[in-house]
This record gives sequence, structure tokens and C-alpha cells, in this order.
Amino acid sequence: TTPSPCILPKKTPAHNPNKQTNTSQPSYVLMPGGAEYRGGKYKAGARMVQDTMGSAGETSDSSDKGRSNETPSSPTSSTPDAPGGAVAWQPSASSLMSGISASKTRPSQVYARVADTSLPPSQVLSRPPTTSANTHSSNSQLSGNYKSHSYPPALPSNNPRCLTKSTDSAGYPCYLIPSVVTVPNLPTRDRDRALTRGVKELLWPSVMTPPTITTPARLYYIAREGDLFEEAVVRLSACSRIGLSMEGQVLGRNGKTSLLVISNLEEVFVFDLLNMGENAFKWGLYSVLRNKEVVKVVHDCRQVSDTLYHQYGLELENVFDTLAGHVVFSNWVAKCDHRLAKPLDQTIRDYLGVPDEHLYTTHYSSNTLKADTSVWLARPLTDQLLLGAARNCMYLLSLARIMERAIQLPMEMAVKALMSSSTTTDNEMARQMVLTPQYLPREVQSSLPVWKQTQCSGRG
Repeated sequence: TTPSPCILPKKTPAHNPNKQTNTSQPSYVLMPGGAEYRGGKYKAGARMVQDTMGSAGETSDSSDKGRSNETPSSPTSSTPDAPGGAVAWQPSASSLMSGISASKTRPSQVYARVADTSLPPSQVLSRPPTTSANTHSSNSQLSGNYKSHSYPPALPSNNPRCLTKSTDSAGYPCYLIPSVVTVPNLPTRDRDRALTRGVKELLWPSVMTPPTITTPARLYYIAREGDLFEEAVVRLSACSRIGLSMEGQVLGRNGKTSLLVISNLEEVFVFDLLNMGENAFKWGLYSVLRNKEVVKVVHDCRQVSDTLYHQYGLELENVFDTLAGHVVFSNWVAKCDHRLAKPLDQTIRDYLGVPDEHLYTTHYSSNTLKADTSVWLARPLTDQLLLGAARNCMYLLSLARIMERAIQLPMEMAVKALMSSSTTTDNEMARQMVLTPQYLPREVQSSLPVWKQTQCSGRG
């Protein structure tokens, strides 16, 4: 007789009390409208980002899986197109193969599923922002307590005109921006002496102590769509105010745009619009720049506004212009005819005490403007141009802070004068104040323009 086959019972794996199983649901983070693109082919159509943050649809999580086990290539390991050029990060093979999962249109915002091992956007930074040499560190906009990855430490170059290639704690390639120092006794032109004296006496902690400024520590060059582009949109969407500038050949409605630069307190993101064009806005920049809750700090918004409106259909709202702040304060502190717009580098120098070696000081002649500005169209970008673009944006938030103080100063002086006139006066003056409230006390003259105070005091 043929023996019956022996049927073995199914082997049940032994329970390992030390093994941890993930029973929780995948985590979700709110993504802006540009999150519809996840490293695959861009899907144009009705799901394009409009005036609101986010849009309908879901995204695939395939581009996020395995990020902790695979380190993206960095500028250190990339091969530049030419010596000294700024090279964009190449997306990994897994991100290129991922696609977009279609879903029915609904009015809710986009949510992207991310791997459980991914760090939240608020915890992707390891090095605090750089502060001026005479000040201490201040609170940053994006911070978090977490265990950083074991990347080799990198320090910024001591040369103020050199960038250092590095990688942030989330594995994204970046450049380290040289640390900034401030100087209290910079040379001043004769026509600016009254302004700089007023800035130091009224806005600085002391005449020999420049204000505390916080400058970004990292620079990200983004030349194409991908994970780095999406991460930049996520980080910028978490900011309440951003610095904004543009570079190109004869910027304006008829010019050629090269770079869009956006900064926060910790980072500078340089978006290559010459490569990405209008798609960069559809992939996520619209959701950042159209957000009315975010303050956009610019210096002389005319060319930026003209370019964005006529070339990309974007009208900026909630703008703080540091040039406008300078015009208000300079007319208050000195009586002079302000017909010339003060350039950004000179404004930073006079208000913050930053020396020329930490500024981008190139000025163009109107006769050779097109030829001079054509340098921004060359690719690959040199480190000098990349650092120059960053420096035209990285000081804007610190400059806006001192400008806010400058334009509020007259009102604060008037309030202080009114309060003191009522609390320190004698009984007779208090009675006169009640009987004749239509007359302002003499102390209110302290809120008048400085040059006007001299005239009033001369009249007695």
C-alpha cells in the first residue's frame, strides 16, 4: 500500500515581544496645491492651483517611501555642467517612476500620505540661522527637537564670497551661506550723513551697536520639479512672512526672468524660472505667493510686481516694501529732496551696518542695462551670481523689522508725549487741559519731523 502523504501543520511564527509592529495609521501633512505633482508627469487641467491654498485630489506616496534608506545625491557628488557652476539636485529613480493617483474632485484641500519614517516639515533643519557677529541667536520660524541624521558636519566658508556645499538633516543638498558680520562705523557719503545719524540715534540700541539681525544659513538651488521643489513649497507655506526678489535680464513685463528668490529666517530658496517657466507657479509657487496671510517683504516692488503680473498673471497682496519704509523715515529724520530710489545694498548698509563684502553691490547703467543684466541668463550659474541672488533677498526680513520700528517711531513719540502731559502736569495745567482740550500740549512737538522740531523750537 502507498503511504498517505504527511500533512504538516502551518508553522506559526513565534511571538517576539521585542519586535515592534506599526498598527497606527499613516501620518498626513497638509500640502499646498503644488503637491499634485509628485515626481511623475505633470497633469495639467482643471486641478491647477487657483486663488486658494490647496486644491482637490490626492497624491501618491511612492516618492516619499524609502527616503530614510536612500540619501539623495547632493551637489558634492553631482557633476556640474561647467566648473564653478551651481548644480541642481537630481531626483532619485524612485521619485521619477512615481505617478499621480487620480481621484474625484472635491472642495477639500490636498493631503499627501507620507511614510512613517519621514520627518515632518518643521523638523528638517539642524543648524540654526546665522546671526550677526555682535548679537545672539533669535527664535526661528521653523524649529524642532529631534535626532539629526549622521551627516558629516560642514561649516560655512570664512570667505564672504564663497559658498560651501553641504546637505541638510533631511538629506536635501544645499549650500552654506557665509556668516554675516555688522560694523557700526562704516564710511558714509555726505548726502546720507543726516540719515545714518538718525538711524543710529533713534533705531539702533546705541550709536556703536548695530541692531540684531538674523540671516539664513542655507541656500537651496532648485532648477526643476521634484522632491526638493515640493519640500521648499511645504517649508515656505509654514512661514508668516517671506522675503521676495527676482533676477533677470531687464526685469519687467517685457524682460526675461531668470530667478525667483524667496527667503525665510533660516533658508533661501532660488527657483530657476528660466528652466521651469510658468510651471513653477502651477506646481506650488502660486499657493505661496497668493496667500493673503503671508507678508511678502520686497525692496522696490515695481519691477517684481510688473514681472509677476504681466508674465505670470500673479498680483501680489500683503506686501511690505522696505523702500517705501525708507522714504517715510528719511523724510521724517531729514529735510531733503528724495527723487532717487535708494538701492537695496545701500539701504542694508545704512540701516543694518552690513559691510560691502557681505552685499551684492553691482549696479547697472541705463545705457548698457540689457547687456549687463544678460549675465543672469547664462547656465550653469556661477557661485558668485547664486550668492548674489541670495544676498539680494536674505536681508529683507531683518530690514523690514527695523523699518517697522522706523515708521512707527513718530506715533510712539506722540503717544508718549500725550501720556506724559497728563500724568506729570500740576493741578493748574490739568484744569486747563480739561477746559481747553482742543489745544495740544507742547510736548507733542517731539513727534514732528526732526527738521520741523528745529523750526518750531526757533519760533518759541
